[in-house]
This record gives sequence, structure tokens and C-alpha cells, in this order.
Amino acid sequence: MGKTLKMFGRGMTVPQISQRRKLKESQVWTHLSSAVQLGKMGADVFMDREDVELIREYFIEEDSIETKGAFSYFEEEIDYHELNLVRNEVICEVRSRGVRSPKRLQSVAGIRLVLAQPNAESRAKDAVQWVIAVIRPKKWEELLLLKADCDDDDDWNESCLTQVFTEKHDQYERVLVAGEVRLAQSMVEAYQAAYRWAAELAAQGVKAMVHKDKLKCRVYAMKMADSAWTESKFKKANPDGRGNHERPPLYVGQTSFSAKRRYNRHRGKIKGKTIWGHRHFLTPFSAAHDAEILQLIAEYEAEKGVVLSGMAYGQSIIHEAGFGLWLKGKGYPVYFA
Repeated sequence: MGKTLKMFGRGMTVPQISQRRKLKESQVWTHLSSAVQLGKMGADVFMDREDVELIREYFIEEDSIETKGAFSYFEEEIDYHELNLVRNEVICEVRSRGVRSPKRLQSVAGIRLVLAQPNAESRAKDAVQWVIAVIRPKKWEELLLLKADCDDDDDWNESCLTQVFTEKHDQYERVLVAGEVRLAQSMVEAYQAAYRWAAELAAQGVKAMVHKDKLKCRVYAMKMADSAWTESKFKKANPDGRGNHERPPLYVGQTSFSAKRRYNRHRGKIKGKTIWGHRHFLTPFSAAHDAEILQLIAEYEAEKGVVLSGMAYGQSIIHEAGFGLWLKGKGYPVYFA
């Protein structure tokens, strides 16, 4: 999308961009309408504002973002790409200003699990036939919106791969968003379901892996000052209250960095400062991640038969919650995302 926007910004027309980038004109329009949805430009860059307002009024009054109905309503006199531009402007406004949300946006909830097929080179390299991808609600919503902009299944498949796998989309041939889709209500539940799905496929003789399943993540814990109790999220996570805890507040997370590097990022010594680290982590690092924390990690590992470092991303998500709940069972007030 970025290259398309740069070319458009230099004054190139849609046919010119299509020819230069060797894309269908419909794909160029998809890029431009996505830019409108992201708030990078308005639909009136492409059409008269009066027409924009007329179409916008239709979407709001009908409480819908279906372009097919709009195409019929305007007696087929307005092109689909113009309807998509205005629809995406409405969606952008819904997200940023709290305008009444069309029903279809309200219906997109939960985390989806879908199957994606690696290309021949990736299948030979990893000996994997399918990859299970976990798609968050916002990303799933974007996929549904893209479907209306695509002319055919090939265009739709390419758009899905780009959205799901971003810069690594060329390592995949297709994604089965129109096939079997499984639903979960939390990231922990999603990854638990993903590993179960992979096991089901393995039992059928089909090798599958969970996306981002590289063994480079860890689960960690940091001690915090009593000031953590001033945070509403911490109080909500520990509703029994401060008076019932003699042990220090703890923060549990997962990362692909070392515990010390993640601590420094939380604290703001490297980019990525957080409220928890900046305001509440004990200093220095040796006080926040001391012998007591290391002993608790060792006990959890021994009890659960796992190692909280060198983990796959999905496993680290599962054990972040598992370790947090285990610590609560030990009497610690804990916050984990």
C-alpha cells in the first residue's frame, strides 16, 4: 500500500500505478480505499464532497456497510470503488469519533484461528503442510472489509495473505479464511486451541505448526513498589484488596528479549517505556528480578514440567497467564496482560 500511496501522491493515476506496479486496477483501488479507512486521506480526494456526503448518509441511515445494497440504491450510477472509498471514510469516523457503529462492525468479536498453506519452498524447508494463524478481532474486521473490495478469489486470497502475514506473505500460497474457522475469546484460549488443532491434524497424518512458533520467548516476573496499587488495572486484577496481601506486587509478562533488556525497556532506558516499569518497578534490576523471583520461576517450572525460556510465542502467551495465576495462588498480588 505504501508504494501505491507514494505514486498517487506524485500525481500518478490509477491506470498508471496499475501498469507501473503490475497490479490490477482493483488492487490499486483497494490500497487507496484502505488508506482512507486508516485516515491517511479523505474520499473527497477522489470525488466531489457532495457525492461523498450523499453516500455517507446512506451508510449511516441504513446502519450498514454493505456496498451491494448501496450500488442498487443508487441505481448502479456510482462505481463500487467510490462506494468503498466512502464506506471506509465512515468506518474511520466510527473508530475515531464514536459515530454510531454499523451492525456489521458490532458483530465482529472474538479471535479467529485459520489455516494457511506455505509455498512449496517453505513446505520443503520446514516439512510443514499447514500453518495455524491467530487473527485478532480488528484484523479479522479488516479482512471482512477487504472482501467487498476484491474482484475474485485470487485477489481476495492475496489480500488476506498480505494482511495476515505482512512482509512474509510471499512464503504462503493461500489462507483458508473462507474454510474452517475456529473462534476463541482470549489470546490464551486461542493459542491453546491452536495447539489442539495442530495435534488433531497430526493425528490425521498432516503436519501443522502454529504461526510464530519459534523457540525464542520467555516468561518473566518483576517486583513492583506498593504504588502499583494506585493503578485501577492492578486493583481490578486483585479485587481482594491491598490489605489482604503481605507479599510484594508482581508484574508478569512474556518477551523475546532477556529479562534485563525487557526491564530496561519497561523503565524507558531503551525505547518502549511502560507505565508499570516507569512508575512502579523496583530499582535496580537486581531488586525487581531477585533471588525470590528466580526461585518462584524454578518452582513453577518443576511443578508444571516446563522451562519458561526458549519457548514458542504461543506457549509463552499460555504460560504468562498460567504463571500469573499460579503466583496468585501463592498469595502474591499480580498483574499480567
